[in-house]
Amino acid sequence: MSTDYVHVLNRELLGSQGLRLNDEDYVRVVAAMGTPELLDGPLARSEEQEVPWTLAGFRRAHGELGKGDPRQVATRLIDAWTAHVRDGGIRRILLRFPRHWTQRPDPTDVLGVLSHPAVGVKAVRLDWISPQADLRWQWPLRVAAFADDFGDLGLEHLSDDAVWPANRLAQPRVLSREWARAEALIMRADARSALARILTLTHRIRAGVVLLVTPLDVPWRSLRPHLDALMVETQAGGLAVVQWPPAESFVQAFNEWMNELSHAAPLDLAFGRAFGAGRSMLGLDPRLLQAAALPRAMQAIAGRLERMSATVDLKLPPETAERIRMSWSRSRPPRELAHELKTRAAARDISFGSESAGASAIVELETATRGAERTLASEETPRYLQGDVYRFAESETVKETRGLVLNARHALDVFIGSAAAGTLVADVPVPDQDIDWGEQESVSLQVMLAEPNQWDEPLRGTLELPRYGRSSTHRFVFTPTKVGPFQGRVTLYHRGRILQTALLETSVLTSPADLPSKTGKTPGIILRVEAALRRSFATLAERRRFDACIVCNHTVTRQAALTAAGKDGAYIASTSDLKNALANISGLLTQVAQDADRYRKGLKSKANAELLGSLAVEGNALYRKIVLDYIDRSTAAKAVRDSDYLQIVTMEPDAIVPLEFIYDYALPKENAKVCPHAVEALRNGACPTTCRPTKSPAEHVCPLGFWGLRKVIERHIHVPELNKAAKVVVSEPITGRDALSLKGRTLVGMSEQVDSPSDRALVEGLRKICKTGVTTARNWSEWTAAISTDNPVMLVALPHTGGTAAGITLEIGGDTKRSNYIDSTYVHVGSTPAPLTVLLGCDTANTADTSAYLHHVEVFRQADAALVVGTVATVLGQHAADMAERLIESLEGAIRSKPGRFGEVLLRAKRTAVADSLMIGLCLVAFGDADWKIIPDEE
Repeated sequence: MSTDYVHVLNRELLGSQGLRLNDEDYVRVVAAMGTPELLDGPLARSEEQEVPWTLAGFRRAHGELGKGDPRQVATRLIDAWTAHVRDGGIRRILLRFPRHWTQRPDPTDVLGVLSHPAVGVKAVRLDWISPQADLRWQWPLRVAAFADDFGDLGLEHLSDDAVWPANRLAQPRVLSREWARAEALIMRADARSALARILTLTHRIRAGVVLLVTPLDVPWRSLRPHLDALMVETQAGGLAVVQWPPAESFVQAFNEWMNELSHAAPLDLAFGRAFGAGRSMLGLDPRLLQAAALPRAMQAIAGRLERMSATVDLKLPPETAERIRMSWSRSRPPRELAHELKTRAAARDISFGSESAGASAIVELETATRGAERTLASEETPRYLQGDVYRFAESETVKETRGLVLNARHALDVFIGSAAAGTLVADVPVPDQDIDWGEQESVSLQVMLAEPNQWDEPLRGTLELPRYGRSSTHRFVFTPTKVGPFQGRVTLYHRGRILQTALLETSVLTSPADLPSKTGKTPGIILRVEAALRRSFATLAERRRFDACIVCNHTVTRQAALTAAGKDGAYIASTSDLKNALANISGLLTQVAQDADRYRKGLKSKANAELLGSLAVEGNALYRKIVLDYIDRSTAAKAVRDSDYLQIVTMEPDAIVPLEFIYDYALPKENAKVCPHAVEALRNGACPTTCRPTKSPAEHVCPLGFWGLRKVIERHIHVPELNKAAKVVVSEPITGRDALSLKGRTLVGMSEQVDSPSDRALVEGLRKICKTGVTTARNWSEWTAAISTDNPVMLVALPHTGGTAAGITLEIGGDTKRSNYIDSTYVHVGSTPAPLTVLLGCDTANTADTSAYLHHVEVFRQADAALVVGTVATVLGQHAADMAERLIESLEGAIRSKPGRFGEVLLRAKRTAVADSLMIGLCLVAFGDADWKIIPDEE
């Protein structure tokens, strides 16, 4: 760290009386004036000794300075301050100002004075209470920055072997939706610019401390509002501003901060030593100061170990015991280690004298504890979504089990707890047993109640689910408006992603007299789990945040509707009057599938311009009906519109709405051409800033106006005929099991309606694409045999569909099988990785009649296919093989160019296909979790 940093002092704090003092005496007088208690006696000596500097104290002392001989008063203050610093009584200053202070002295000026080397302290921090702060602090420390700042500051070098101890204690990553939480968020920007940049993100981020690398020369009255907003937006508990010369190594200073922290130095003291109190400002919530302390981290880990079963195997490396002289061994239960850690941490009997001692042990303990917590699922008592229904009578509240009464106020109290705690208990437990709680004692889940046939707006609330025991209760108050069947959907969701849905099913009767005298064998009100989209909550706190979620379904009167929810709002939209638009979209897409060659003459061809223009007209009708009509009514409409990541859950096969074809750019004029920048925009993933159409009608039609080419869309479905909840059993990405490797064989099965030349061409094409080999199955017996022997990583099925409803069949090679017979043996064996499945073929996908296609998708999903990829357009048998080859080629190309999460891989594949004039790419969709990491077969 440079030692020749020049302080520019504000000499106005003491008025004319301060002009007689040199710089060294001046800063000592200011320091002493804000801490008048120094004159009352000696302070206790401590390496961490901190004294508060207050505005009130400074003002009182300033008055005293003007009453007597200024030189004598100044000398007394200087001597007192110098003596306390020399004797070790002061190491840190806590600067306290009223929160909305706008007068003189300016806190930044005071900070600059107190940070002068002559003051003699190691750290100066502002006392900064942040009510929205998320105080979680984990080891190793997550360090994040935007891509440009990450490169400019060289943060990737924090992982270098030569950068010790940061290479062990820190995890540097480029800020993204996936890496949206960090202990340290670093930005090369002033407060206003940093806030503006964060507000442009469509996803929320969390930071322990936001560190701005920028000059500290803005007046407090201008600086504080932006800093406050920045802390609110990031849920930070601390904010630092560092003036850093470009010639110096930021990584070296950051590594020094890690080094100081590893020796158990307080957060502010470690920061001051590493970055220099003279050229930085640090504001901290005192609660974060405590949460970030290493002994506190050790005790938090002990608290988690204390609750573990004696049978859990805690897999600690042998060196952990050596680092902290640990007497515990793996042959003893974790709670004994918890007791040892708690006792010794409280007694300060754990060494943090070197980086490889206590701090490294904490990293190893944290890793082992997280792993052990994931093994406890089978030992925990299951908890269920449940509740009680009440009716408000004239003078009392009646718990109701028989039904609902028209125009009477009712309440549904929902909560999560052990079985039979409520009158209504869902039939499938909430998958809470694998929550990666970390230091959290509870997690916030959003809950929503919607009954489109009874009222127009969803009811929303929050449940606080603790690590053990019963959650908080949320009361939904509602009034039935129509006599007849009642089917309210209770939806649990978290960070824009649905976790579980359940149906509250009963009847609405005209009056209380119509209610049966008692409930018979069939309950009058039931709560039935409809879809459980998460088996594991193991990485719930680490999962990527989605911006909004949508449930597509029908009311009890068979009216099509959808419910959309964002972070803060929700709404219900009817889709019944969109049948014409949906049918027109289906017709256009089927036309593409049946005459693919017509659209292969370049993206800007006349045929493609007509196709995209027609789709834009229908897609814009969807946009206006589903989104624009609700912009002024619910914040969820804006969240859906602006989302980059959107989850869609379809509850019935004929409720699917092809939201991928919503077009939210200005409508193109008749006979508009394709935008001249379209190919470039598709390959870059964004339109040039000056290109997006702003007037209507627009001169051009742009492919990126369609949601399916601009958003990551995660789809899930539930088929009621399967008579079980649409739940994921194993094929779900969780920590340690979140990658799908394509290094393995591909299994192909085709209908006999696929002609032989196409059959052979597809197999040969796949052999060129899939490097590890291709197996073909001529019937279902060969298919299951190949599953057992080859453990394929990708399944390509081009079946022919027959039958209806529960009797739907799939045929390959002339061998027909009812789809309900397809179980996990048709997908993978035992603990082998769940495969990626490509499912398309004759009549297996058509937005006008989707029941057959979606039935097959859900069959393969419930048989444990990790992902099912298909199209939302009919692909006839004679075209299926060619389409499959081209789609897999696009998918493989996207994977090889940039391996990553499947949601992004699929989006790149679709953009590439359309840019190459393979318009069937518009129709490509996937069902399953978008967070799977896809690893190409060459790795």
